[in-house]
Amino acid sequence: MRLMDQRQPFDATDEQKRRQYLKLWLEMEAEYNTWRNTHRDIIDYIQPNRGEFAQFMSNKGTRQDSKVVDSYAGHAARKLVAAMDTGITSEAREWFTLSPEDPQLAENDGVREYLHTAQSVMFALLAKSNFYTANRNVLADLVGPAIGLMLIEEDFADVWRCTHVPIGQYRVASDSKGNVNKVVRRFVYTAAQMIDEFGEENVSPNVQRAVDNRTLMVKFQVLHIIQENTGRRYGKIDAINKPWASVWLELGAGIWNSNVLGNGEINDPLGPSGLLRESGYDEQPFICPRWNVVGMDAYGKESPGWNALGDVKELQAVKTGGAKAIAKILDPPMNKPAKLANASLLPGALNDMPDDSRSKFEPAVVLPPETVTVIREEKADLRASIDRAFYGDVLFLISNDQASRQPRTAEEIRGQKEERLLQLGGVFARYADEALKKAIGRMFVMAQRRGLLPRPPPELQKAGRIRVDFQNPLVTAQKTIGFGAMQQLLAFGIGVAQAKAAGMDKLDGDEAIDTGAEMLGIKPNVLKSNDQLAAERHARAQQAAQASTMAAMPQAAGVLKDLSSSDPEKLRQLVQMLSPVAGAQATA
Repeated sequence: MRLMDQRQPFDATDEQKRRQYLKLWLEMEAEYNTWRNTHRDIIDYIQPNRGEFAQFMSNKGTRQDSKVVDSYAGHAARKLVAAMDTGITSEAREWFTLSPEDPQLAENDGVREYLHTAQSVMFALLAKSNFYTANRNVLADLVGPAIGLMLIEEDFADVWRCTHVPIGQYRVASDSKGNVNKVVRRFVYTAAQMIDEFGEENVSPNVQRAVDNRTLMVKFQVLHIIQENTGRRYGKIDAINKPWASVWLELGAGIWNSNVLGNGEINDPLGPSGLLRESGYDEQPFICPRWNVVGMDAYGKESPGWNALGDVKELQAVKTGGAKAIAKILDPPMNKPAKLANASLLPGALNDMPDDSRSKFEPAVVLPPETVTVIREEKADLRASIDRAFYGDVLFLISNDQASRQPRTAEEIRGQKEERLLQLGGVFARYADEALKKAIGRMFVMAQRRGLLPRPPPELQKAGRIRVDFQNPLVTAQKTIGFGAMQQLLAFGIGVAQAKAAGMDKLDGDEAIDTGAEMLGIKPNVLKSNDQLAAERHARAQQAAQASTMAAMPQAAGVLKDLSSSDPEKLRQLVQMLSPVAGAQATA
């Protein structure tokens, strides 16, 4: 007897939950319909073969680039993805550091040693896992449709396993703070994958029949819901009461194409038997970065793909129309007189001409040769606009500037870094918050649970939180801008000192430096307070006075010696004037 036949039927609660989950999917599907067309256009025209918008599209080798005539935008997108991947999360270097949030713990040798060891272990595990491969796909989605999704789940061999989810396969929703807190993913598993993931006793009879018939590659629809578990019972440690809920459902054929029946009920051919698994996660198991978010939108906007889409479509039209125009110039349609019905236009052909000399072939359309120049210039303008949308004019400024053949100065390179920061700094900040920090936190705890990290020192266990700092060209450029402001302030201070030395008594040097620091955005802690400065100046004045007195003592000693030998009475009067105590001692 089959295991499925021995299983107890689901109760009414399971059926109600399944219907609630399906309604959630349909509600999120209806909301996504307003985003679908834009996402499909970006994929179709810029990043073909990346999205999954149709049923059973996974593991299909058919080309999806039929709308791409000019692939320039695709190349620009790949360049930007490569630059961001190499610049932000390069496998060749340690791109983040761990430090305690409490500055006092940063000086603790035990804390520093623990964090250094933990950081080394994390990078070794990252190199072993598939994080970098999945992250590159997320960056590609971020550049295109402006949103990406990666699942980070436990893995016995590699500690964690990262799964990139293609655009079109999932729907998201956000909480009141604008953070993505709900992901519903619809995709397909083969019968073999269903058995491998859920076990033969938990799948539907349809899957079991496919296994019995040895048709293991037959595909079945699956719905995976991940959301904050607001209804969990605190104090429970079982899977369904974890902070994040995970629910798997098998979908019948009617769910894909049908929404809600006339009476408000969902067309659900499988019924409660499609509830595959209920479990949970201890941490947020996904990252969902967005290029930019407007208001309370759940999906991203204003990515290079969004901004360049109009130019990309126009470039396809110009390329198509230009090809037709050039073809007409090279091989124009001809008007042929009836008398020359049997004549040939092939190269080298000999035609018998009638006595009427006016009978000849003539082009039906005559396009001027300048048309080719106009088409070329129009394509160049559109490509330059696409380059700007994908930051190609900034990221590849040196390689693109081949016309001048002049080497760039250090000041020009510094300006390029600042421009890159201004344009991409905000994007990196959002990506770091919505993706990298959450991914590192999730993977850090996974490694800790597996016993791969050393035990933290007691000081860190009490004060507890660890800060993640990133090391990449964007961060370095930001620090360089701050360092440049410091250099400007130092040069300004030297100028103020020189002006004061030259006799400009009208200039208040302290106030000038304070004002300059404020205008340059220098941190206040770089400059000393007025009280501290007054105390140090007073101390320096006293030291200078003492040094002057000490320098004059040898000369004064000689004078006193001469005075004591020539006129003792004048010596006594002088000592009394200088010090009553010294005078008393001299009298004694």
